Amino acid sequence: MALWGNNDNRTATGRVSLDKATGIVTGANLEDVGNGTKFGETGEVQVGDIMRFGVIDKPGTYFGDAVVVSIASTTQLTIGSTMGLENAAIARTSFTATQAPKSTVLDSSFSENDNINDGAPEIKNLIKLQAFAGVSTTGVGASIVSIRTHHRSTGGIKAGDFLENQGNNIKIIGVGTATFHTNFPSGIGSDRLFIDGSIPGLAKDTAILVANDELHFPVTIGATFFTIDPVLASAVSTNDTILMNTNFEHEKDHRFVIGLASSTTEAITAGDALQINRQMGGYARNVYGVAKGGSQDAAGTVYETGVGWVGVTTYVDTEGNLRVKKEILVAMSGISTGNAPSYPNIEHAN
Repeated sequence: MALWGNNDNRTATGRVSLDKATGIVTGANLEDVGNGTKFGETGEVQVGDIMRFGVIDKPGTYFGDAVVVSIASTTQLTIGSTMGLENAAIARTSFTATQAPKSTVLDSSFSENDNINDGAPEIKNLIKLQAFAGVSTTGVGASIVSIRTHHRSTGGIKAGDFLENQGNNIKIIGVGTATFHTNFPSGIGSDRLFIDGSIPGLAKDTAILVANDELHFPVTIGATFFTIDPVLASAVSTNDTILMNTNFEHEKDHRFVIGLASSTTEAITAGDALQINRQMGGYARNVYGVAKGGSQDAAGTVYETGVGWVGVTTYVDTEGNLRVKKEILVAMSGISTGNAPSYPNIEHAN
């Protein structure tokens, strides 16, 4: 039995159930009428292949890997060990098959053992802030919040964190910056930009960058428009994007805006306490077949690696950064890929 092959693209039809006491895997073909398991047939799982139970892609459930040691029929085979499987019942689940190095199955660090692999990261409380008193309320359906905090250094609030709003975690996509849109056109030479209601954090010392990259500063701010200096050198259309930048001002009172990926479901008023959360932890380690195309796609990213069978470890550190470690287990070309997840679009701990 070869220690590895070059196929990460076995066809895997049907669903399977596992008797862990005997190691017998039975095709659960009643759930897939007309599309049952075909163990041993050309292109399907063979003796010596690794069977991966479940789905690695989230939010699917992945149970781990086992080596196929014998095939009795198209609906029954036997695995050699359950060491690489998590302690959960496997019944009527999907599977994939690969010729990755067999040693990884008995390496507990690659397993779904909860004592080793911590699974998905958790969103945890980070810091509590305060909505800025003196600017407009963030209403329901808004995506900009003006806050006050000194937590701007490393370890403080950052893009990728979450604002907790009515029990929902809304991802923060801008710290010190946010975007909004005009709701009426303004011509060349105009000193007015029209808005639909007040904009949280918009103030006289806020830099404004319109869609055509002109830099302006608000002069007077109203409920339906605000005036700017200098006047517009180019026309602005309805629904043009305006970038608001508060990164370089407000050092005395430590206030700035955050931009959200989606809208609030509960209004935020001046002085309200704001809970900022961060995704932390998580640890996943899997083996991926990386062909030339996958290696080229990963070049210049945190997933950069050579071709072959590659062990990939991912986790999120305490600063909320995705960490990716790669180890080429077998350097080889000609790997036939196709199993999900593909590389580098792997499901990581982020």
